[in-house]
Amino acid sequence: MENKNRPLIPYDSLRRMRSLVQRDAMEELTHMLEDHGVDAKDSDGRTALMHASFFGKDELVASLIEQGADVNHQDKIGYCALHHCSLEMRTGAALLLLNNHADPNLMDEHDNGPLWVALMNSKGNFDLVKLLIEHGADPEIENLYERTPEDLAETLYKKELDELLED
Repeated sequence: MENKNRPLIPYDSLRRMRSLVQRDAMEELTHMLEDHGVDAKDSDGRTALMHASFFGKDELVASLIEQGADVNHQDKIGYCALHHCSLEMRTGAALLLLNNHADPNLMDEHDNGPLWVALMNSKGNFDLVKLLIEHGADPEIENLYERTPEDLAETLYKKELDELLED
């Protein structure tokens, strides 16, 4: 007989990690990472470094890197911390990662790298795109659909790219 008091989903003590990072609940986050390690993963395979990158918590990103966080860890969908920076155009966090050996060409489950994600979310602000390229992101790597970041840029931002090339 099923126990009706038992939750259907097992309790994941790390599921609160994202919220702790977002709310700057550093004391609780520190205890969690002391208990589970700096590269502790939530149920999506995401680490505190990934959440800090997404929210642009540059001081936390630097601290986690200093503590030995894996800058190239990939979550369940293949996103690394640079992908998470690219979702929200977090240039400061991306620079910290890139200066600490983050691979700008790690591919997600669709073979899209951080450069692809940055282009999709840039809304005309190309600072992060430029930073990724300066640090070795390859605009000619094809994804599973035989499209490159260069193809995407030409489709989405032809006018802006023409203006950049004229400068």
